[in-house]
Amino acid sequence: MSLRTFTNAYIEAIYFTDGSQEEDEWSPETPLAFETLRTIVRDCKAFYDAHGHLFTDDNCHYGGCTPDEYAGHDFWLTRNGHGCGFWDGDWVEPAATVLDSAAKYREQWAYLGDDGKGYLG
Repeated sequence: MSLRTFTNAYIEAIYFTDGSQEEDEWSPETPLAFETLRTIVRDCKAFYDAHGHLFTDDNCHYGGCTPDEYAGHDFWLTRNGHGCGFWDGDWVEPAATVLDSAAKYREQWAYLGDDGKGYLG
């Protein structure tokens, strides 16, 4: 199990859902502001410390990546109400319900700051 893997997957999900190819918007090339990275690490660490023990092959039936990677993606997707997440069938019960309920953190969205860096609001 790896907090780093979980956090990197969370960041990938941010770029995937909120990324744009427009020059004046957040894109996969947008560097993260220090404050953004600090918030991401804080939120991911708190979630991982509390629920990382559930990120196992027995609880996750998605074969495309490790449970830590999939959990990082699903944490971002679930907390922001996207059309998939911990609840969509790749996590088994009761882990799916526990993770889904726990991921209901304050919703966030990515935006490009005046300094050209990525922020979360």
